[in-house]
Amino acid sequence: MSETIETGLKEILKQYVDSDYVDNIDLDEDMGKLGINSLRFIKLVVILENEYNIKFENEDLDFSRFRTLRDLISHIEELRKC
Repeated sequence: MSETIETGLKEILKQYVDSDYVDNIDLDEDMGKLGINSLRFIKLVVILENEYNIKFENEDLDFSRFRTLRDLISHIEELRKC
């Protein structure tokens, strides 16, 4: 797993969710602990697409596929390989 993506994602989340909890979150914890729900997830995807120059496909917009930060980081890594 790329530490760069992990670090970048945490920095984005700090601005996005205004939570001090981001620095200490376990990558396997539910993103709901950060207050991210399905609507906020879509907004986060737009930010991530711009930040990492990637494109989430429509089927990737299902919040239930990305319950943890690790899930999201893994997906970003896969998209960047393409």
